[in-house]
Amino acid sequence: MKAFDDDKIDDFLLGRMSETELKEFKKLQSMNKEFASRVRQRQENLQYVDLLGDLALKERVKRLHKNAVKNLPAEKRFNIIPFLKYAAVIIFIITAGLWFMQGPISGQDVFNNNYQAYELNFGDRGNNLEDITISAGQLYADGDYKKAIDLFNTIPDNQTNAKARLAKGISYLEIADFKNADIAFQKLIDDKDPIYEDHAKWYLAMSYFKSGNDAGAKILIQEIVNKPGSFNHQKAKDILEKI
Repeated sequence: MKAFDDDKIDDFLLGRMSETELKEFKKLQSMNKEFASRVRQRQENLQYVDLLGDLALKERVKRLHKNAVKNLPAEKRFNIIPFLKYAAVIIFIITAGLWFMQGPISGQDVFNNNYQAYELNFGDRGNNLEDITISAGQLYADGDYKKAIDLFNTIPDNQTNAKARLAKGISYLEIADFKNADIAFQKLIDDKDPIYEDHAKWYLAMSYFKSGNDAGAKILIQEIVNKPGSFNHQKAKDILEKI
């Protein structure tokens, strides 16, 4: 039976595994108490620094580590990396603590304190995605949202995959085109996309908060809270306590 690294455990916690991977994962989890304990610990750790709902932060911390140590002598790298990890956690805790010490907050405040574009990897040419989708995905990753939208919109709707639809919705949200953002997110929700439905609910809630539809946003946040292990589950619980 195959072993699973932390990235694969993250995929399990975020519901991003294929059916085959999920069966193997659950089988190992039920047969191996040590592995099951590791999964629980990983979930606690991820929730602790809010990475369960924001893997983008994890990637940024990784890049921070890499950039910070690349010019250091090898003997000094071992000492600085743990410090950087703890520093990232401390920064998060302080920031979150200051926010949650405040009183009831507005939808705009929720958006400002919680919104972040989701990092999506569209891979390289030569995989199953069309070149145009990869090019649009690269524009999205570079933060060139208007050009990304233009390119995504050249792809027929029935050929737009779920990842591209999520990226297009977030791109619309980035330029404050809430109507088209909501359409993209709602499509993923209506289709009950197995990977990105929860992501779509989160970003549709963010769009609602930003555009003033706090009531609609609260319904979506409650749906996320009602589904343990869903994307940004812990963050949604924290928000629900403050609105």
